[in-house]
Amino acid sequence: MTLLFTHEHLSRMLGIQRSTVRLAMCGLQSTGLIHQDRGVITVTDGSSLERIACGCYEIARRRSQQLSPTHN
Repeated sequence: MTLLFTHEHLSRMLGIQRSTVRLAMCGLQSTGLIHQDRGVITVTDGSSLERIACGCYEIARRRSQQLSPTHN
């Protein structure tokens, strides 16, 4: 799955600082769960990401499909 979000956009959506988003994304990338590049986040290990993200992963997946069905 590919998400078209910048760190800035995610920080606004979550109500947290962009630096916090960056730290979390770097951690997820270093464990191989995601790959990120300028405004594009690709989930590379969805099963593991879903296990550590509680029910939030499924909610985010469904929402991203609703918002951008051609980018899944």
